[in-house]
Amino acid sequence: MNEPYYFAFCFPWSCADNNELLESLAKSVNTETTYWHRETMVRSLEKRPLDLVTISDHDQKLDQREKRLANLFPGDIERPFKFKATKKVVFLSARVHPGEVPASHVMNGMLKFLSSEDPRAALLRSIFVFKLVPIINVDGVSRGFYRSNTHGINLNRLYSNPSISDSPEIYALREVITDLHKDEKKVCCYIDLHAHATKRGCFFYGNYMDYARSIESFLYAKLIELNDPNFDFEGSNFTEKNMRMKDKKGESREGSGRVGIFKAINIPR
Repeated sequence: MNEPYYFAFCFPWSCADNNELLESLAKSVNTETTYWHRETMVRSLEKRPLDLVTISDHDQKLDQREKRLANLFPGDIERPFKFKATKKVVFLSARVHPGEVPASHVMNGMLKFLSSEDPRAALLRSIFVFKLVPIINVDGVSRGFYRSNTHGINLNRLYSNPSISDSPEIYALREVITDLHKDEKKVCCYIDLHAHATKRGCFFYGNYMDYARSIESFLYAKLIELNDPNFDFEGSNFTEKNMRMKDKKGESREGSGRVGIFKAINIPR
């Protein structure tokens, strides 16, 4: 018995599964009611593609396309169309930690729902442009790692100052979000999906800010609790301590996605 055996920490979701889902959605989506665009943001250290999916409807869509950013969007696939500044962006990402597989199952639900003909999805598409990165740490997921990338690095500590050579995925994600927000303040919400090994239910780790703006963050979480019995508002954390806490390696959460992007574009949600 020399064959290796693998034990899943959770119901698995691989890069191959993700690619199959995105290809299926692209074929099944109703293009008359839904604008759907998939592109490669960058290649990982092991040359795997990092997907970015744009979902909206055709209202307020412009003739111009989003610009190409330096070092990003390889190949000849066109960038998605731009939308008017009044149509704000909701940005979602998942699996910066490869072993946190429930994040993918939440992301998959979002992708399927937003691509559907459900009237609530249609309403959301009419109001927002959704940008989704289904799997950030594509190398770690492909190799079956729990928390790190190919070099043994926790990518969720690099958002403050990512490097295109060492962490191209985080560099790309931060560049795209900051560019979207730079001129027209288009990003209204950023959610990075994770999973927790010991906590139960769903909850938020949010950011500490002045009282007037923190109400927006608290209110969003409270509204979810009122509409979803699985959401634990009391289990959520919006403290300054939780923003600056260091892990066993001495790495601060100030380099995490939620704190790094908050400091980069200064939005409450």
